[in-house]
Amino acid sequence: MREQTGGSAEGRHLFFSGVMLLGMANILVKVIGLLFKIPMSYYLGDEGMGYFNSAYQIYTWLYMLSTAGLPVAVSILISQSRARMDYARVQRIFSVTMRTFFLVGVVGTGLMYFGAGSFANMIGAPDARFCIMAISPTLFFICLSSALRGYFQGFQQMGPPAMSQVLEALGKLLIGVAFASWAQGQGYDLPHMAAFSVMGLAVGEAAGTVYLLYARYRYRKKGRLPTCTDTFDARKSGREEGLIRSLLSIAFPVTVSASVMSLTSLIDLVLIQRRLQSLGYTGAEATAFFGNYTTLVVPMFNLPPALIYPIATALTPLLSNLHAAGNRQGSERIVQAVLRITMLIALPCALGLSVFSLPILSLFFRADMAESAAPLLSVLSVAVVFISLLAVTNAILQAYGEAGKPTLSMLAGAGVKLVTNYVLVGVPGIGTAGVPLSTVLCYLTAILLNLFFVIRCTGILPSLGRVLLRPLLSAILSVGAGEGVYVLLGGESAGRLSVIPVILATALFYLAAVFLLRCITREDLMLIPYGDRLCAAWKKRKLSFRQR
Repeated sequence: MREQTGGSAEGRHLFFSGVMLLGMANILVKVIGLLFKIPMSYYLGDEGMGYFNSAYQIYTWLYMLSTAGLPVAVSILISQSRARMDYARVQRIFSVTMRTFFLVGVVGTGLMYFGAGSFANMIGAPDARFCIMAISPTLFFICLSSALRGYFQGFQQMGPPAMSQVLEALGKLLIGVAFASWAQGQGYDLPHMAAFSVMGLAVGEAAGTVYLLYARYRYRKKGRLPTCTDTFDARKSGREEGLIRSLLSIAFPVTVSASVMSLTSLIDLVLIQRRLQSLGYTGAEATAFFGNYTTLVVPMFNLPPALIYPIATALTPLLSNLHAAGNRQGSERIVQAVLRITMLIALPCALGLSVFSLPILSLFFRADMAESAAPLLSVLSVAVVFISLLAVTNAILQAYGEAGKPTLSMLAGAGVKLVTNYVLVGVPGIGTAGVPLSTVLCYLTAILLNLFFVIRCTGILPSLGRVLLRPLLSAILSVGAGEGVYVLLGGESAGRLSVIPVILATALFYLAAVFLLRCITREDLMLIPYGDRLCAAWKKRKLSFRQR
């Protein structure tokens, strides 16, 4: 096998190509997830989606707890072994990981399946037990696929992990919708219809795992992965135990950081259901609210940050190299540029979602569900800015060797979320609006701490005018112009499709404002994919960039 080195030009090309592949796959998965929720909302309604999403929250927490740090740990250990050309150790890492997490998957699946009733009673939704049982096999397959993804990532082969994610999402969409339609035709009640729908997750995850196994076989056969085999004997048991310790030592801090918000979301689920019932909601009404919020509001909120995550992923190694070389000027230029790009993307998305929440939701979902969710999305969309900044500041801190700082920020944010959620939801004048408001306060707390850590650890003070004020003014002007277009078209009476030209007009106004206010620099564009081509095209058209 021809080995690539991380420092070579070809190695860097592999890395950034992989980032683009994973970034595009991430966006595609988000879109497919939204396409899945649209028909599901019609089949199941708010209450049925409440059962579905309750089971999914429990699954997500167990999944994060079991596997969040695994791909990172496997990829790091395999990369280290590759650097020494020790392919026998690569095979041992893969074998130990697969056997260990096969067992973890079996145990986790059994815990979910046989403990379904206890989980359902804990969250105050007994009928959710059918969904929890149906989703339980997914945990087994996700354990295996996580180990395989870490293996591929260790060789900078991002194609198979990206494709497996898309296959999983497609399986969830196609099989889930088909099962929901069949269950409805058979006359099943909502809890059982939701259980059939959630089976699409397990089928999709199984398809992704099978694909990864096939891809490993195909890549090894073509010489793109090592084919060295290694047998285990008693003398290697110590080395096997050492590998497990190494895996756990790397995976544990990553798992803690990743599972904090997942755990708070699970506790959030319990608090929301019980606090709403204390205000006089029935169990079905509380479940319906949770279904509406997690089906309409949360997916829309998660779409804009998907544009930021690939930038954050690419930032860590780039900034780490500059910091290690002592290039402070280069580091500061990169940090300032990335923060500007993040705000240029996040601010118009947040403001647009807040102002046009009802027409955007009405474009995809039932009118009654959209009307219930729109006020909640208007509040939650503010946090788009905070979570986007959180992604890039996490990457900055990791590049400077301060990976523990984001965990502290997330723990503080999680604490704020739990306390404010419990207090605000129980206030009669606030009620359900306390759920998105507590999330906004959570991410605001986390990003304020992260910015403090960035300034203290790097000595870089973000430019208030360049990073915040100019992009904010551009976003306000463009969304205001878009609101004017919406009113001219007739507003809500113009029909659900009227929001499409409004969004297009707002985007054009925003681009014009960005250039008129000189919010962007040539250096900013060069950081994004195909930025060099954009610079060349705009230079030919004699469009000027703001100079530093």
